[in-house]
This record gives sequence, C-alpha cells and structure tokens, in this order.
Amino acid sequence: MSIWEECLECGALGKIDREQYLGDVSVVCSLCGNHYFKEKPSDWEVALRFEGKCCSCGGTLEDSFLNMVNLDKYVNWKFPAWGNILARNEDKKEAKRAVAILCDDCIRLKQAGKRSPPIRFALEVDKEGEDYVLRYHDIKVLVDADPITEEDLEY
Repeated sequence: MSIWEECLECGALGKIDREQYLGDVSVVCSLCGNHYFKEKPSDWEVALRFEGKCCSCGGTLEDSFLNMVNLDKYVNWKFPAWGNILARNEDKKEAKRAVAILCDDCIRLKQAGKRSPPIRFALEVDKEGEDYVLRYHDIKVLVDADPITEEDLEY
C-alpha cells in the first residue's frame, strides 16, 4: 500500500508507504529537493483510510486521496458536516450539511464526464471510547437542503 503525498513547495506528488503515513516523518521531494516534516494523521483519518469505503462505488480508500464532496442534504450528526461561512442566511452558514468521501477512480470518471457510480452514501464519523466508528447513511433518506448559490454569499 502506498499513499500520495503532495510536496508543500512545488506541489509534486510522491508516494509514501504505510509506515511513513502512520508516523511523523521527514520527506524530501524528488522533484524540487524541498525538505519538510509530515505530521502523523489524525485517528479519524487513519480509520477512514483503512476501514472506510467510497460513498459511490464502495471501493477502498487506502491508495486514494480522501476526496470530500459536499452534499445538499441535512445531517443529524456532528462530524463531518459543512456550511458556507460566507452565506447571508444562517441556515446555509451553519455546518449542517452532509459530506461524501469518494475514491480517486470515481473522481477521475466524474472529471472526465464519463459515467460514474452515483453518490449513494453520506459519511458520519463518530468516536466511541478510543475508537472511531464510520457510519454510512443512504442519501435517499436524508432531507434535501437548498443549494448554496453565489447569490447567497456576501463578500
């Protein structure tokens, strides 16, 4: 298993292995030579990467970026949830909307305009004792939220 890491200086992508991902590591970019320190990921991120699944195709997230997609569906859980801090309307400002996590393959299909699996689930991450529990909610049963449009924002 390997995970993509982005150089903080030039943006080049390089792969790190599981041990490097799970610990504090020193990274040297093979493209620009930038040397930087990568901190250990959060426990919920580790749970998501190794136990989670794509909210579209159901595939693994181990070798993928954790691509978070905002959904216009209301949540009844705390994390993850999103809102837009620039919205005038308080309902659209508060973090009350669902998030889906997609694998790189599903993102590539969507970007290419090709047929891709529809987003089927929204993700809830909850902590029970020392462990993180991932719950997948069928988006068909979640309440629709009005989209946040550019007209809703104040700059």
